[in-house]
Amino acid sequence: WAKDHDDEAQHIVKRAQRFTQRNLLPNHILCYHVQVLQEYAKRLISPIKISPDMELVQHEFDESHIKKDNCICHRLENLNHIDL
Repeated sequence: WAKDHDDEAQHIVKRAQRFTQRNLLPNHILCYHVQVLQEYAKRLISPIKISPDMELVQHEFDESHIKKDNCICHRLENLNHIDL
């Protein structure tokens, strides 16, 4: 198919590359995970229990930039194959 439709195949490739650059870089994936975990936290109905064998892991860098307000994940919500 691709050999017979070279122009269309090139168009698909360019759109896929653009989609990847706009939506699938590490910062986009991190943003998505932040949103998933925030939504999960909202749905928890039982209190979180901290066991004595749990260890607090603190980050050595400022994460203040990781906020839902700064997230661009909302751009991914209504995508479908047409966007590629």
